[in-house]
Amino acid sequence: MVKRVVYIEDHEKIVIDIRRFKCLKCNKVHREIPDSIYPYKLYSKEIINMVLNDEIDSDTFGYEDFPSEITMMRWKKFFNL
Repeated sequence: MVKRVVYIEDHEKIVIDIRRFKCLKCNKVHREIPDSIYPYKLYSKEIINMVLNDEIDSDTFGYEDFPSEITMMRWKKFFNL
């Protein structure tokens, strides 16, 4: 198991455990990512989806600096929106 920090609503962060498995065929280590997060992202899937659906932007009260405007633009580019 490895620990992973995930930022959720209200500027809070949680630590979750990610299980790791070693493939017997290729000998590589793979991580089991829960449905509540995207791979390689620090914010919860819920926060990211709200940004992608234009429910959150840099002017949304309570989200002015969480996540940053540059991060939101990067997500939209990453997800091709």
